[in-house]
Amino acid sequence: MPYFGGLFFVGVGVFFFCVEKNQRRICTAQTEGVILDEGLSYKYGKKRYRPTFSYLVEDAEYTIQKNFAHNTKKVSEGQAVTVFYNPSKPQQNYVFELRVGNGGPAIFVAIGMGLIIIELISRFAG
Repeated sequence: MPYFGGLFFVGVGVFFFCVEKNQRRICTAQTEGVILDEGLSYKYGKKRYRPTFSYLVEDAEYTIQKNFAHNTKKVSEGQAVTVFYNPSKPQQNYVFELRVGNGGPAIFVAIGMGLIIIELISRFAG
């Protein structure tokens, strides 16, 4: 059973890595934005943050609430942030300070590989 769990974790890690790589590839322009709201909420008694931020591109203002919630507070209301955006579609963006980072996907892949190795060892050792 850990074999399937391992494949799941590897798949999630690869997915996050590809999403972030794609964002870096298409979002080549940058501007300064500002955090409008930390987006603090509670789910199952735990704090969750879904920040809302705003930025300007050629006199057009974009206000975005992030889809993914973070367990830790990464930004504060009023904080300046670096927004990378797609020059041909400025609403496509990522906030440098909110990115998953290379550590996140690597952790998922490492856990998945560990589960796969455990399963292989248990199959061939028994």
